[in-house]
Amino acid sequence: MDRESSDLSELQHLGANLLRARIAQGLTQEGLARKSGLSQAQVSLFEAGRRISSLEQLVCLALSLDAPLQRLISGTDRPGTELKDLAVELRGLGAADLWVADATVPGAARCAEETIC
Repeated sequence: MDRESSDLSELQHLGANLLRARIAQGLTQEGLARKSGLSQAQVSLFEAGRRISSLEQLVCLALSLDAPLQRLISGTDRPGTELKDLAVELRGLGAADLWVADATVPGAARCAEETIC
């Protein structure tokens, strides 16, 4: 990988997830490259895990595959199954006064001082 691997461990399966999403859509690397505006070589390097795409490239790939970014990053459409992983979704559903210790996403829920009992 081009960038520091230790800092981007959450992206270690990006290539495999991209490959699965491409195959699920019935696309070749060349087909995905055409749809996304990237080169076939770039798609190949991303899938092989030899390069990490930029956010702009990742968004183009996700749109071309009609897949959420979360699926390309983690392999699933959901961020996780534990309460701390679901804090963003719960907040979006109206759980505004939810406090979740060690929430996965910073700012996903209010801090303890803001929680209304």
